[in-house]
Amino acid sequence: MRKALLALLVLYVLCCLGALGLIVVSQRGLYGLAPDPLASVFAIVLAFPWSLTLRALPPIDARLALVSLAVGMAINLAVGIWLMRRWR
Repeated sequence: MRKALLALLVLYVLCCLGALGLIVVSQRGLYGLAPDPLASVFAIVLAFPWSLTLRALPPIDARLALVSLAVGMAINLAVGIWLMRRWR
């Protein structure tokens, strides 16, 4: 069971990196992609429930929002690692 949880955490990390990468690619228009305002939806879902705090904040810079989403994902990852270690 521990290997399954580890695989799930690795998949979560890969999805988080992909979602954050999609935001950067969309903002800068890399690879010929047009800027998409909905590119951050995947990152918001992966950082849930911590992403709800973004609604409570006043409008912030896009870089600060990206950092706050990354922090939310890191908290979720830390909780997942804690649960995996606790599972015996």
